[in-house]
Amino acid sequence: MRLRDFFEGAALSGLSICAFSFSVGCHSGGTTGGGGHTTASTAAIMMTSTTDTTSVSGTTSSGGMCSKLPPSGFVNIAQGANVGYDLALTTDENGAPIVAWSEGPLMMPVTIWVKRWDACTGAWGQQLKVDGGFRQTTNSSPTPVSHNVALAYDHSNGTIGVAYQTEDPTDFHLEIRYAELPKGATGFATSPAVAAQMPNSGSYGLYSPGLALTGGTAHLFYQVSTALCGGTCPGLVYRTRTAGTWTSEMVVPNSQGGNDVFGVTSVQLDSAGIPGVAFQAMPDPDTTHYVEYWHPGMAMAAVVMKKAQTDDEPGVALTFDGTKPRIAATLLDFLNPPGLWFSSSDDGTTWTAPTGIETDGAFASMWVAIAMSSSGETAIVSTDQGADPGQPAATCGDPKISRSTMIPTFKTSCPAKSEFNTNYEYVQAAYGLDNKLQMAFRLPMTDAASGLSGGVIYWRDK
Repeated sequence: MRLRDFFEGAALSGLSICAFSFSVGCHSGGTTGGGGHTTASTAAIMMTSTTDTTSVSGTTSSGGMCSKLPPSGFVNIAQGANVGYDLALTTDENGAPIVAWSEGPLMMPVTIWVKRWDACTGAWGQQLKVDGGFRQTTNSSPTPVSHNVALAYDHSNGTIGVAYQTEDPTDFHLEIRYAELPKGATGFATSPAVAAQMPNSGSYGLYSPGLALTGGTAHLFYQVSTALCGGTCPGLVYRTRTAGTWTSEMVVPNSQGGNDVFGVTSVQLDSAGIPGVAFQAMPDPDTTHYVEYWHPGMAMAAVVMKKAQTDDEPGVALTFDGTKPRIAATLLDFLNPPGLWFSSSDDGTTWTAPTGIETDGAFASMWVAIAMSSSGETAIVSTDQGADPGQPAATCGDPKISRSTMIPTFKTSCPAKSEFNTNYEYVQAAYGLDNKLQMAFRLPMTDAASGLSGGVIYWRDK
């Protein structure tokens, strides 16, 4: 039995199981048109700068220029023991960060939040509620293997989009919802659009949305995988939304026949505005994990890498160098650590042999992110599950940053001198217009030595 079968299935009880019906639940109605270790820290972990507000070119809502980006270093942007699950990060036209996350205790209703940096005032803006009052699969399991909040920014019109999974607290049916914050709006719409809906099978079901926005169109991907479908699940589904109207659902063909797509759905736009998606699939029995890539126009998703898997915490992340996709993935095999891999392609179809990335004496966990700057630097950000006896002792803490200006050669370092607690980190990365790396992640508990409280942590490079 897989860990995700046990934990995500056992967390749900008393469910009425009914026949699988894609996008339409058992109740009336249908679619309406989206471990680690304990904290060990020292006072040397971080000191947050209060003076660095680097100037870059950007556009305000009135067409002017803004230049104040966040200070370098680590800072709390939201605090609380149950804050920061399913965290997502993107940037706006100023290169300023926007962060989304869910908040709520295990097995209890959650709230989805968004917070952004204002590059005109040089300060974090008001925390905005997106939606709430439902559970999420991630929030129902002590060992989540999905990521149920996706965030994107439309640079053509200034719209923020959030896609997220919901689980009804009464009948447990699942939905993928999509909410927008148009430019100049003071709050998200009170009635988000429902992109998909289905009964909860007592297993995993409908989860892990991935999102990109461009030209007024939302490109939404989500996973459909359940014990009810007997190996005939759609797997990964793609649809778009323009002017409030959804296109029909399209199944993304994958090498394993669609019956078991799982983990993170990583979606990004290339320089031509075409969305790409990276995901993981595996057959039954789950002896091998496949990392795959697809973009519209491909008849079949390409296998990027595959590996015998001895741990059920896979991660995958996608970025682009122009129109050329780059993927980082964690395929953890305790017999062959560290488990962090990189591959690149010129066309999305043919991929280089995966290169193992040194992770400073650690086993890589499922939380991985990748980003590329306009100057050509690639950064892979990862966290660890514990010491790897096959590597030298760690020299610094989490998160790990592996940088390269000439792929596939990477050098790993860390902005923190000691380790944060790595449970539920949801590490994310992006570059600003100034080519400085930004990160956001969840810190599960207060770090007394550094002064950081548990919650959402943001970091920007010096």
